Amino acid sequence: MNYNYIDNNGRPAPSSIVWGGRRIANPSEAQLLAAGYRRREAQASAPIDDTQARIDALKAELQATDYIALKAIEGYDCDALYPEWKARRRALRNEINELESEA
Repeated sequence: MNYNYIDNNGRPAPSSIVWGGRRIANPSEAQLLAAGYRRREAQASAPIDDTQARIDALKAELQATDYIALKAIEGYDCDALYPEWKARRRALRNEINELESEA
């Protein structure tokens, strides 16, 4: 699909079109325009907040290790299975708290 061109309903142009009675794979810009597709307008995006992005990434990593904490609660020897898991989770929480206090 060509995501730079859309039809009147906002759907992206397919990777091949029927134009002039024949199927054309990977149509050119001129062929897409002639077939009724239009160039997608650039969308202004909000500026990315690096601090919030970092906090989100840290929280995602913390959430990805939640199952280890649950195993530990259930009585599994997680220290043997996952060495350093407690220290890593503590470091993640500390960094999250530090970044959130600065924001």
